[in-house]
Amino acid sequence: MAETDILQGKKILVVDDEPDILATVEGILSMCDLTLASTFEEGKESLETKPFDLAILDIMGVEGFTLLEIAKQQNIMALMLTAHAHGLETTIKSFKQGAVYYVPKAALAELPGHLSDIFEAVKRGAKP
Repeated sequence: MAETDILQGKKILVVDDEPDILATVEGILSMCDLTLASTFEEGKESLETKPFDLAILDIMGVEGFTLLEIAKQQNIMALMLTAHAHGLETTIKSFKQGAVYYVPKAALAELPGHLSDIFEAVKRGAKP
């Protein structure tokens, strides 16, 4: 099975204040059913009103940790994305607050593989 097969049709919210990042993720994850948001408010509204299999949340610029809390309340898995605060402290905070994965923006090209791993683990019964 191709790594992207499991991603086919997955409902994913992407929240980032950088239009080029949203466009890049949209291109990389074209097999998914994406909802794009460029502000905290758009992301919050989407998380609270639509069902998603996963949310990709930028940490800086869109209050990513607050959105992570909302995603957890809605039982939506979240992957944290950052370019700025990619130190050990931020990684630890992401996982302690419930993120299932953490990806630096420099590694966006690897996103389909990471998401496939997440969905495969869930399919095998891993608790997100």
